[in-house]
Amino acid sequence: MHNAAFGRSRYLAGNMLELRTLAKLYGIPPMGNPKMMINWVDALVEYLPEAKVVTWGALRDKQRFIAQSLKMSLLETLKFVDNDHNPNAIQLAILARLIELRPRYHDLGHLCDEKGLKAEEKLCTEALWKINQARQLLTEALELITDL
Repeated sequence: MHNAAFGRSRYLAGNMLELRTLAKLYGIPPMGNPKMMINWVDALVEYLPEAKVVTWGALRDKQRFIAQSLKMSLLETLKFVDNDHNPNAIQLAILARLIELRPRYHDLGHLCDEKGLKAEEKLCTEALWKINQARQLLTEALELITDL
């Protein structure tokens, strides 16, 4: 972001909705009838001669670079989760049951208490659940940035 000078011609290039929105975001009231665009322009020229703006081209390039870097990092992290925390058949069955029961309970602790799980059993389910959540979030993040 950087500061840019905003004169009358720059504000006149905007539409009524954009002008009203910008003014309201800065707490600037119109100079007269709020239904007339020129009153919003006058107010913005008076009270906001300079505004922060996003450098769009640089932002787009930066987003592409970040998206590629992030994608590679997420893939590496997902590989780590899959390789270092590869659940066995029993753990997969526990996870499946947790996923089945999850909608009925607000949190995992309540589910564990109701099912009478002891402290170490509770820790086992919590660890598996966290690994599962991490894997799901990584997968969702990868899907999101693939669309960029």
